[in-house]
Order: sequence, then C-alpha cells, then structure tokens
Amino acid sequence: MAALVSSKTVEYYWTITNFTQSPDGVQRYAFGINGVPGYNSSINVDIGDQLILSVTNDLSDPTSLHIHGLSQNGTNFMDGPVGITQCAIAPGRTYVYNFTVAGQSGTYWWHAHNKAHYMDGLRGPFIINDPDESKDYTDDVVIQLTDWYHAQSDDLTAAYLNGTTNPSGAEPIWDTGLMNGMGKYNCTYAVGYICSTTAQSNWTWTAEPNSVTRVRLINTAGFAAFLFQIDGHSLTVIEVDGILVQPYTVDMIAINIAQRYSLLVTANQASGNYLIRADMYHGSPWTISMMMPAGSNMNVTGILNYAGIAPSDPVMEVAAIDAPILLDDMQLVPVEAIEAPNPTSSDFTLLFEFTYQQMISDTYQKYYIQASTLSASTWNTDFISSYSPSANNTPVLIDSVQNSFLNSSWQPPAWANTIKIKRGQVVDIIVRNDDIGEHPFHLHGHSFWLLSKGVANNVASIPRTYDLTNPLRRDTVTVPGAPLDSNGGVVLNTTAIDGGEMMSNSASLPPGDEDAAWFGYAVLRFVADNPGVWLFHCHIEWHIEAGLVMTFIESLEDLQQLVLPAQTGETCKDFRAWQQNPNATGSSSSAAGLRCAGWAAAAVAVLPKQDARDGAGADVGPLPALDVDGNPLQSQPQSQPQSQSSAANIDYSSNQNFPSAGSSYSGPSNSNYSNNKRQRDFSPDALAKYNADYRGRRENNYGYGGRYNDRGYGRDNNYSGGYSRPRLEDPATLDYLVPFRQFADYWRSKSRHGTGRGGDYTDDELGVKYREYREQFQSKTLWSFFNERKNDEWFLEKYHPTDSKPLRSQINTRKLSEALPFWTKDFSDGKFDGISFDASAGQVESAEDIDGFGGVDLKVPKPWELCALFLKSMPLTVSRSEVLNAIKDTKGFKWLVLSDPRSDKGFVRLGWIVFEEGTDLDAALTELNGKTISESFSLSLALQVSQPYRTRILPVEFNSLSRLEQDLANVRRLARSLDLEAGISEESGFSLVEHRADEITRNFPVGNNQTNPANDEMSIDDLRGAGGIGDVSETGENGGNSGSEEVGLVKQMKLRLDFLIEYLRRVHWYDYYSGIEAAGPEDFLRRSWVYLRSKNAGNVAGQQQQQQYPSDRKQQQPEHTRLIERLDSRVILRTLNLATDVSETPPWGGAHLLKLGGQEVEKYVDKKLDALVAEVDEEKFRCAECSKLFRGKEFVKKHLRGKHESLVTGFETEILFFNAYVRDPNRVHNNIEKPGGAGSMQSQSFPQGYGERGSYGQQQYGGGYYGRGGSSRGRGPPRDGRQMPVDPRSRKSYDDLDVAPVGDVAELNYD
Repeated sequence: MAALVSSKTVEYYWTITNFTQSPDGVQRYAFGINGVPGYNSSINVDIGDQLILSVTNDLSDPTSLHIHGLSQNGTNFMDGPVGITQCAIAPGRTYVYNFTVAGQSGTYWWHAHNKAHYMDGLRGPFIINDPDESKDYTDDVVIQLTDWYHAQSDDLTAAYLNGTTNPSGAEPIWDTGLMNGMGKYNCTYAVGYICSTTAQSNWTWTAEPNSVTRVRLINTAGFAAFLFQIDGHSLTVIEVDGILVQPYTVDMIAINIAQRYSLLVTANQASGNYLIRADMYHGSPWTISMMMPAGSNMNVTGILNYAGIAPSDPVMEVAAIDAPILLDDMQLVPVEAIEAPNPTSSDFTLLFEFTYQQMISDTYQKYYIQASTLSASTWNTDFISSYSPSANNTPVLIDSVQNSFLNSSWQPPAWANTIKIKRGQVVDIIVRNDDIGEHPFHLHGHSFWLLSKGVANNVASIPRTYDLTNPLRRDTVTVPGAPLDSNGGVVLNTTAIDGGEMMSNSASLPPGDEDAAWFGYAVLRFVADNPGVWLFHCHIEWHIEAGLVMTFIESLEDLQQLVLPAQTGETCKDFRAWQQNPNATGSSSSAAGLRCAGWAAAAVAVLPKQDARDGAGADVGPLPALDVDGNPLQSQPQSQPQSQSSAANIDYSSNQNFPSAGSSYSGPSNSNYSNNKRQRDFSPDALAKYNADYRGRRENNYGYGGRYNDRGYGRDNNYSGGYSRPRLEDPATLDYLVPFRQFADYWRSKSRHGTGRGGDYTDDELGVKYREYREQFQSKTLWSFFNERKNDEWFLEKYHPTDSKPLRSQINTRKLSEALPFWTKDFSDGKFDGISFDASAGQVESAEDIDGFGGVDLKVPKPWELCALFLKSMPLTVSRSEVLNAIKDTKGFKWLVLSDPRSDKGFVRLGWIVFEEGTDLDAALTELNGKTISESFSLSLALQVSQPYRTRILPVEFNSLSRLEQDLANVRRLARSLDLEAGISEESGFSLVEHRADEITRNFPVGNNQTNPANDEMSIDDLRGAGGIGDVSETGENGGNSGSEEVGLVKQMKLRLDFLIEYLRRVHWYDYYSGIEAAGPEDFLRRSWVYLRSKNAGNVAGQQQQQQYPSDRKQQQPEHTRLIERLDSRVILRTLNLATDVSETPPWGGAHLLKLGGQEVEKYVDKKLDALVAEVDEEKFRCAECSKLFRGKEFVKKHLRGKHESLVTGFETEILFFNAYVRDPNRVHNNIEKPGGAGSMQSQSFPQGYGERGSYGQQQYGGGYYGRGGSSRGRGPPRDGRQMPVDPRSRKSYDDLDVAPVGDVAELNYD
C-alpha cells in the first residue's frame, strides 16, 4: 500500500456544460467540463494531496460525479452515486468533492453517477502519482478507450428498457469507438446528422526511439470491451486497477469496462508509424460478427509515431503474430504481497445471480438479482429483487446515519438491494453469470482479491479451495459468459468441456440448478474494513439502468457516529426544490423576452404556508437534523422507522453458521485471521471520523481514535481485542480542537502521573481550563487564517483599513442611490404598515419547532425583484477587476456583486451581474455566458430568479417584553451604526422610521385610556410611565392592568422593532436575528431567512422546566439563553468602533473581541516594538532595524516610533486589519478537522455540557457518555431509570448553510 508522501492542496473548478461535439465527425450535443470534452479534463494529484473539486452543474438535469476505484476511506459521502451517498446536484448548483488522496496511487477515472450521463461524455482520467515510486520509464501517456453513441443516453435507455418494442432486451449498440476522444464514422450513414470528415482524426502518440513509456490504458466505455495491441510492440503489464504488479509481458490485452492497466512500451522497432489497435466487442467476440449498425467502426486505431518521422507517413507493415499472448489477469502477482484472509464462522459467502425480465407489475424490463447465502452447507435464497432507485429516495447513507441510531428496528430501503455487514468480516461474493456475454462487476470502496473465475455446470462445481498467497487485487472484474457450442448455443449441463469437470458436492444445489446449463463465474473476497455504503454493480451502463446493482452497508455501528458534511443536506434541499420547480434554481434556460421590472417592495401579502418544506416549497424529505450551530445532528428520534423490513435486505452483522474450515475451505480449523501476513490497517485514522468523540464507543472494543488494537485486529480472532490507551498528547500542541473529554482525560492523566494530585479535578475546574484552552485555540486559528488570506483580494477589499474603502464606497453608493430611495418611497406610502414578524398563534407548540420549518402565515413584504445574471462560481484566482473588465461594456451593466468565499466549497465565490431596470437579460445572458476571463476560467451564468422567503421560528422567549426591549435597543444601535458607515443622515434613515412608528402608534392604548406620546426612543419604562402600566412578567402576565393596555404596549414595541428589522434588511442588507450581512440584495436574498416570533409565550415556563438536567446534574443554560447571548454579542461586535472601543472596559464590551484574539492597537504595537529591541549588554539595547545602540529599552522604542514611523504604521494597520476580520460575525475560516479527516468538510462543533455552552447538545446514549461525563452504554435510557432529557434542538429539516454563525462570539464556527 502506498505511503502518504505529500500534503499539498490541489483545486479544480469545474462547470458541467452541454455543447456540440464531433469526436467521430458526427455532430451532437454532449457533456463536458468548462466547455471542453470530458476526456480532455484530467485530474492529476500526488499521494497525500487534498483534492478540492468544485463542481457546478450547468446542465438542465441533476447529476453527480464518482471517482472510480478510490476507496474514500473515511469519506464515504464523497463517493458520488446518486441515491446512495448523495442527492443529485441540481441544475445551477455547486457541490465540492473535498478529500485527501491517501493510501492509493495509480490509474483511475472519474465519471457521472446519475442516470447514463457518462455515456454522453461526462468521463475522464484521474491519475494519482507516487513520487517515491521506482520508475522504469521516461514518459507517461494516457489512452482512453470508449464507445460512442450519436443518440442521447436518455433516449437510448428508454428504448432499451421498453419490453414492448425491445422484448429480447438487446442493449443499444454503439455507433463508433474513440481513442482519447478521436474516431472515424462513415458519414454516408449519418442520416439526419451533420457529419464532416475534416473533423475526424486518429489519436497520435510520439515517442523517442528506444524510450520506455508508461501507457495508462483506461476503458471508459458503457458497453464495449476492447482487444488492445500495438503493432510490432510487446506490452508489459505493471499495474492493474491501481495495484502495482510484477512485470508480465503479453502481445494483446482484453480490457473490459472500467478496468485500467498500466503497460510499459519500449520504442525499440525501426523508426516509423505503427498502428495502435483497439477492436471492440461485448462479452464473447460474438458482437464482432453480428449485425452492427450501418457505418459503425468496430476497429478503433491510433498511431505510435517515432520522433523524427512525419505522423502523416504510411504505417509500417507488420506481420500478424500467429499465436499472440493474451493477458490472463489470474496470472498477475501484486508487488505488495498481501495474503488473502481465511474466513471464520462469523463471515459469510454470498451467491449473486441475476436474470433480465419484465414481471407483470413492472413498467419496463429489469435485472432481477437473486441473493443467496451459504449456511450449514445449504444455499438459502434471501431475496429476489431489482435495484429500483427513485429521484425521491433519501440517499441510503443519509438514511443509515439518520434513522438507524435510535431505531433498533430500522431496515434499509428495499429499493437499494442492501446487505448489512459487520466491521472486520471476511466477505466472499460468488457471481454467477448465465448470460452469454461477459459482465464487468465493480465494487465501490474496496479492492478485492480475485480468487477464482471460469465456467461451471453447477454451483457445487465452483472451486472453493483457493491459493491465498498474494492473489491479484483489483476493483473491477470480468465475469466470463456462459460457454457456447459450435452452433452458438449455450453448453448444457450434461456436456463436458475443458476445465469443467465436476467436483464433489460440498453444498447442495440451489433449487432448479440440477438441470442448468453451464455458466461463467468469479469468486471475490474482501474484508469489511471501510465503513460506508458501497455499491456492487455491473459496469455495463445499460445494465445499471436496468437494476443490476446491490448495496453493502458496511459497519453500521460506525456509520451511526458519522457526522455528514453540511453540504449533504443542502444538496438534497436544492434537488428537492428543483424537482418542484425545475426553472427556479439558476437553470440556464431563460424566459423569452425577460426584462427587469425594478426591485421596489410589493405590498404586504400573506404567502402560502410552508410546512416542513424548504424555501421553494419543496418537500425536503427525511434529511438529518441540524444542531443549533447549523451542524448535522448525529442522530434524532423518529416516531417510526424510515423504511420497513424487506426481503430485499440481508443483515449479516450478526454471526452466521459457516462451513467449518477443512470442508469447503482449506486451512486448519483453528486458523487465526489476526496472524495472517496481511493484517492490513485502516487508511490513516479513518475511523476517527465515525466516533462521537476521540475515545469512541468502548463496547465496540477499539481504542482511542477508533482503531482496533494491534494494527487493526484483535487478539482473539473475533475482533474483540483488549482496550488500550495510547499516550495522550497535550491538546495545546495539536492543530485541531479536541473535545472536552479528551481534554479532561489528558489533564487527569497528567495530574495522576505528574503532580501526584490523583486525577481529582472537578468538572468545574476542568471546564474553566477548557474554556481558556478553547479561547487560545480560537485566537491561534483565526490568526492562522488571517496570515494565510491577508493578501487575497477578497480579504483585502473586505477588511483592510485602506484597501476596503473602494468597495465599501461602492456599496454605500448603492445604498444611497437605490436601496434608501426605494425604501423611503414604499415606507412613506404605507406598504410596510402591516408588517409583522410574528408567527400565527398556536402554530408552534413544542421545542421541536424552535428554529425549524413551522407552518406559518408570513405577513411580511415579498422579496424585491432583481435585475441580474447569476454567476455560478468564481475561484479566488480570478480577480474582481478581471471580471469587471470583461462585463463593463455590456449594455445596461450597473454593479458586480460577489459573495464571500465558502471554505467548505473550496473557497469558490458566487456573483451577480446587476443591470439597469429595463435591460434585456436574455440578450445580456447570450452575450456574456461562456465569455473567457482567463486561461482557466470563463463565465458560467444563469438568470437570477427570485425565491420566496424561507422562515425559521424563534424560541418563545423572544416574545417577552424584556426581550423585545433589548431587541429594540439592539436594532436601534445597529441602524445608527450602519447609517453612519453608509453616510445616511439620521433624518432620512433611522429617525424616519421612528417618526413613522410614532404616527401609527399614537392612537394605541397604553394604559388609563391614554395614548402614546411621540418620542423617538421610548423605552419600556417610558411607556409604562406614560400609561401607568404595571410590571409585565416574562410570561406575559400583567400586574393588575387591563389586557388591552398590555396588548397596546406589546404592539408598540413590536411595530417599532419590526420596522427597524425590515429597514436593516432593505437598506443595509443585514438580518438582525442571524447577523447575516451582504454586499448587495442579491446575495442577501440567497442567504437570509425570515425569523418569526412564536406567540406561545405561555409555554415558556414549561419549556424551561423540560430543559433541566436530571436531579443529579447541574442545570445548564437553556437553549434560548444561548441564542440570546449570541445575538447580543454579534450586535456588540458589529457596532464596535475598532479605533476606540477595543478594550476590556465598558460600555461597548471590547472584551468580546479580545477573547477572539483581537488586540488594542497600542498594546499590539508596543508588543511588536519589543520584538525589535535586542539587548546587547546590561545597559545596551540595539535597534533591530538600524543597529543603533541605546541605554534603555524604552529609548529604542521611542527611536522606532520617531525614525521608523512606517513600521509603526504597518503594525497599526495590521491589527486594525485583523480586528476588522474578527469583528465580522460572518467571517470565513478554515474547517478544522481531527486526524484522518483531511478534506472531509465535516462540521466540528464544540463539546456540549460544559461551561458556557452547557446544554444537552447531541446526547450519545450509546456512545459512552450522558450529560456531563456519565456513562450509559447501549441505546436505552440510563440504567437508574432517569428520564432522558428533551433535546431542544431537534430539527425537521436541513437549514440553509449560508446562515450566519449562531454560536458564541467567543467560538469558531465550523458550518
């Protein structure tokens, strides 16, 4: 296994497009990347690199990408199959495949994994280089072989599956073949197509005489296999599917779909041109002689050109080899010797059989899989089913993570043909092929040992004794077809053929098999050492569409601890929204004659209810919940299992009876798997991702970090090795934030073995130390990100004291010229008089509805119309000025708005090209879409489509009078501060809103039948004094006054508050409750939500009581208290004057900034100057800048301030720069991950149950802790009968990922 040798980040920014291509001379629409064909879009990385592949879907159909052959150990969610590990990427949306390439090198390929998209050109090479590999070659070339169809894959799939018009189930035959995207079709037969012979060519490879070249041969076809050879040249195989093998020389190679070989080719013949031949076939060579479509070219050719010879010269005449040596992959021996393990009684064997038919209930023909298992020497049929995915299915990985943890009766969905296997089990798959054609089978997530393949006349005759000494490992195997007789018929059981003699029956035959014909088979073995949801399928694309697929759910107990990347849910939401309205998510299709109508507010309207749906009204389905910080919960209670039990699912996670060693298997009965030479470890710390914390679940018998003891296996042959603790490292020396329990374990251990204190730290003492550690870590991390990004254009234009002025001036100009006038007119006209951010009474009943998608009547103004084109992605390597120069002369152009980059999206930015009202957007789209900005980037645009508001429900405490008063004080402070920054006068901004509120509320009753006197900033006390109202309790109870008086007071407060909230939204593009602030209304509408106050204030006390800990636990802060503290802290940060307010003293709370690493300017400068003073002697100090000597340190510093003023100015600028970054509640930062998590994009939330953030958080009832450190193993309530606390953060759906951080200001956000 290759070692981890480098750790650079490699970034690719791809937009999937559909455009005309003519690879064989026939013009058709096909898919590609950034406007070029897929075969020209290669990914090249080194072992250990972190790959960030940002994929924007510009098609009209959802899609996804899969990297074929990568194990994705620890990053199953990056595997790509739609419906299995992710939802499809909706048109106009972006998905980032972000992972570390660990433990593998060699030749792979990427392709679409939704529908038959890769048949339309969405495929290309993926090469992993090993810098430490010994190279016996000087050059390296890739040859991609593929079949090519002139019709679209959707049409071909529909015709193939139609049992009425295609009763025989004949697969669509290709029109031609391509070598590296080049081929030749006979244009005479291209009826109905544009065909040009000038567009046809042979791929040519030029080699220096006597050079040795590594040829990476990849079959990227969907139906065709190839016989590959080079005239006059031998082929030495050195790699198979990413596995290096001992050199093996042949003349010809049969390469099936999805397989890869690396060949050494020596240019040792006479200089000239030599044909590279790739003859196409399917299964047995029967397709060569059958009736092919007219014009088809079965013989794909390229040219091996010796340097110095013109490629146009005639090819060399080479005599045919009488008996060419054809590669037999069973003869290949891996360089790295890994012995195949012997199975034990806890392992199992699966017999995989299939047939193609159409049952009465089917609407089209399908492949039906019969899965049988070997138990007590008898084959038992476990299911007969077809893989039948639906666009509405929740991906199996999400379903497994979400629903299995708290539901012991949960079963995987029937449509996925799932089998559950336990961690560490040895799995044998016997694939039986009764078809006359070969079938290439591929297993995701693993390379398997190929133990045997051939033909047999019944299952009992399949060899069950194997040579386990380093058999070939690969990920895609050709399962032979049934043998044919001389008449072309299948050989019957009674006929003996070479190599098919009967063996002793060690297992009874499956029913009906006694009279079966001969068939092909292959025996595969793998170890379940990669937790995840993995497909096993035939790689003939037509067969995948017909259901020849099954799914392994591997190590469910580890998956239950998996925290999915937040974009997993976002992608599903986008996909569901696209299903409801395919034209509303940035699709490139445009409405004819669309022109801008301005963005003034519409009148207040009641919008339709949005119950359990996303912002576009689409049912988001059973997706994982989010915690209060926007991170997916690891589990959530369900009222019933998501899927019912089905015969189409097998659970082998418990022990099964297995034939004893010595009956069907060779080797002694007491063979110990842990003593085998293989003893393969997991990919680097992969399982750490699956643990709830650093320790993991002790009942699973693996040690810290989620690894088995002794290199991955136990001591007793049953994977139950002893529990061992590695030496704990000081958390302060680690580059990731450790959970509280790891921190506590370290300090208890240190105390126990160092100070002799005995490990008796209390939770409170450790909580204080942990908060200090966390603050130091946050400061260190923010400084690290600052130093990494401080020279980036986006960072400078947003935070730098000087460089930010031009963009800030442009934003302020737009506020003054557009946002404020529109607001003033509509506000003065009374369009906002009926505004209310209250949810309808009775619609939010429980804590589960807090911050979720409650059913609400939304009485707020509709979103304003936008006149813009949406820029789908823009990498940081492209500057704002480059884009501006390309678009500034477009008719009607007005503004360019760019979002902040997303760290979990590979630091890609979104953008909007804003136009004058009345601009023809269709014309602008036609002019700008695809326009080249740089060598590596062109504009990918779509029409901006306004979406309805999305809603969230606030906790009921936000409806109390004291909270309303604080919120009103906050929004006043924000409005004044933002008005001042934008240059908006008080009379035309904030005060205008207050005066309008006075006019409306003047007649509101406030007590003793008095009306409210006008006052710009009346507080609760003012209103009480004016109206004679008594105290109003937190639950809304009045101190003896009439209900109408109370209602009048509340109405006044809410009207003023809601006016100002909407003012901040419309004029400053700032959302009060979330802290989101945007550079334009376009980005604001994309990111913001409408937060509504629950009216069920009477439930406050009850909810607070629910949130208490059991009697033996300290009561922690209720969830609403934490939310309120964060909101107030964000306001404090945003309204800080960085020049005057950064201090530890009141009133503005600069300490909030200091906790995050911000510093007072003078103290920071003084500290930097101290570093420039060098003490030479007792009374001699030298200036590090000019080497002058002084008698005292302070004299040197005074000298530096006077003579090196530019240094001081630079220090002042730097700390103001950093303070501006830290002050931003929406600041971008790197995702911090645990070891083994590189590229996982997991959200790492802070530990719950301690200190400031002490609430239940994510109760891991089966994870070895409860509350604040107790242990309650298993999945039920604590053994002492205590009631489980209610999780106040239960969710009903995924939240928007662009919402501003809602954590404490003294913490980092990882969403």
